Order: sequence, then structure tokens, then C-alpha cells
Amino acid sequence: MATFMISNFHDYKQMLQYFIFVLLMLFHFYLVGNQSIREALDAMPKSEKENLERLFQDLFNRENFGYTLFGDKPMSLTDYSTTSFDSDGIPSKSGLRFQKRWEVWKKYAHAFPMTSYLLIEDPRERGSSKEILFINKKCFIDKVNEHLDLFQEALGENITGVLLLKKIEDNHQFLSFFNDHQMLLGILLGYGKHNARLFAERHQISPFVYRKEFPKVPIKIPTPSEGFPSLQEEFNSYFSVLTLFGDPKYSPLVIHSVHFVADHKHPETISLQKKYRKMRGEISAIYAKGDFLEITLSKLTED
Repeated sequence: MATFMISNFHDYKQMLQYFIFVLLMLFHFYLVGNQSIREALDAMPKSEKENLERLFQDLFNRENFGYTLFGDKPMSLTDYSTTSFDSDGIPSKSGLRFQKRWEVWKKYAHAFPMTSYLLIEDPRERGSSKEILFINKKCFIDKVNEHLDLFQEALGENITGVLLLKKIEDNHQFLSFFNDHQMLLGILLGYGKHNARLFAERHQISPFVYRKEFPKVPIKIPTPSEGFPSLQEEFNSYFSVLTLFGDPKYSPLVIHSVHFVADHKHPETISLQKKYRKMRGEISAIYAKGDFLEITLSKLTED
């Protein structure tokens, strides 16, 4: 009996020692990882580090990329002007500043390799602007598979979340498919299927209502949906239903509220409001603990 107890004690002691060893190794890797990020940042010229900090504040806070980084928002995007003038011909220094900061990121991106995320620039220039997209790979795949019937109808029956992500990774120009599929884009941006559908319908008829826009050739003039006597009235109805989603006055948190247009009476939107409010508080708490840039890069480079 004594021998059995001694044997069990030694087994338990070995297991405990192994467990402590594993914890110490994980802690070591955590410190080394953070240290390498700090070292990379410290090695940058001060001006370039400041530009990178401002870029990440723009992207991961003001443009809501943080909800894709720390939450389950599958994708986020923004655009920037590539000229000294905006689309209305007004001088735009902000676009050039953003472009300069984005160039700094491209210079140092190799020092911060990502496996779980994709931060890319659409190579096409549209209307003197370019888009930047940020993708949470797992959430992207899950969301595509959740609405697989819609994606397969648009892109072919063989498409899956994994295959669509690979197409984008292999050729960034494949992003052009979103131009004709605003509903799919809205779903991936985390706006909800209902809101994405309404926005896509409004987007489809807008060229025939706004005279500044020109429909694509060949032109197929849509007819008003049932219950609407004209495209103008249908278009106006979308504006009355789709109103600003977000909490611009909702508590002074570190992270900005998610912003898009939504049907606030729909159950899906009510659920999204609760989710994003909770997420906003959680992400703000994370960023309140330290340096914004270092925290962002640490999360970006996680396996």
C-alpha cells in the first residue's frame, strides 16, 4: 500500500512539474513575442512610428477594424484618396496623409507576419481612390458558409468559405466581384442579411434616381417593386427605413461605435445592436490597458 501511494505521489509530482514547465514555456513565448514587437517598433524612426500609430488609430478605431480584429465582424473596409483632390474636386490633404501612412505600413509589414488575418489593398483604383480591406479569416469562412446558398448562387456551386478566401488571397483583383454583389458585401461586413439586402436594393436603383450617377452598360432599367408607383418613391422608402446604426453619444469609450445604415425595427438589427455594444465595451477595455499600436500588432500576429 505504501509503495502504491509513493508511486502515485511521484506520478502526480511529475505531472505537476510538466504542467509548470508548459506554463513557463508559454509565458516565455508570450514575452518573446511581445518583446520582438517592441523591438521592431523601437527600431523605427520616430516619425515613421508616429505615422504607423495614426494609421492604426484610423483603421482599427475610426474605421471599425477593431471589431474584425477582436470580435466576429468578418471583414472591414475603408478607402482613401490617391490624389490631392476628392471626388468633388475639393483639395484633400487627409487622403495624401493616409496614403503616406499606408506606405509606412507596407514598408514594415514583413516584420509583423499574420496568419489569422488579411490586411490588403485592392490594386484597382476607382474614382481616384483605393480600398483597404481587413479580413478575420475564420469569421470570414464561417459567415460565407452560413449564407452559402447566396454565395453559391452568385459565384458558382463549388464555392465555399475556404475557396473564396483563397481566391482573394491569391489574386486581390478578385475583390471586384463585390461591385455587383452589394448584399454579399454587406453580409461579410457584419451588417446583417436583412440590412444588406435593403442596401443592395437601394444601390441597384440609385443610378436611375440620382442624375450624377450613370448606370452600367448595357442598361437594364428596373421597374418599381410591388407597392411602389415609381422608382423615386421606392428609393425614398429605403432612406426612411435605413437610418444610422451606431452610438455616437453612447458613453465615452476608447473605441468608436460601429456605423452603417440599418432597419432599426428588424429583430436582426436589434440583436446586432446588443452584440456590437457589448463588443465595443470589451475592445475598449483591452485598449485601455496599454499602447494602442503594440496591442493591435500583438493581436494581429497571433497564431
